[in-house]
Amino acid sequence: MAKDGLYKVRHFIVPTQDWLNYVLDRDVTALDAYSIVYYFNTVDEKFYKYLNGNIEEVPLEEILEANTNDTTLIDSVNYGFELCHLKDCFFKICKNLLENLPCECINAKDFK
Repeated sequence: MAKDGLYKVRHFIVPTQDWLNYVLDRDVTALDAYSIVYYFNTVDEKFYKYLNGNIEEVPLEEILEANTNDTTLIDSVNYGFELCHLKDCFFKICKNLLENLPCECINAKDFK
C-alpha cells in the first residue's frame, strides 16, 4: 500500500467455463436461478455471459458494474487497516533512541 489508512478491498468471484459446461451437461434448468450467467473462459482469458442459450463476450467493465444479486457473480468486500509506514517510522525512532543511549556498563559494586 502506498500509505497508511483504511482500505476497502473488493473481490469478484466469477465462475469458469468448466463450471458452465458442468451445469449444462447435468441440469440446464439450474441456470434459471440467475438472470444473467457470467463466466470466465480460462483458455482465451475473456469474460462472457450466457443468456437464453446465447453466448456473448463482455468487457471487464460490465462485470465490475453488474448487479451481483441475481447473477453468477459473487462480490466480497473486506476492510483492512494498513499501518506499515507508521510501524516503519516507529522502528526507526526506537533504533535511533537506542543507538544514542550511553553504552557504559555500570559496575556491580557501585550498587551497594
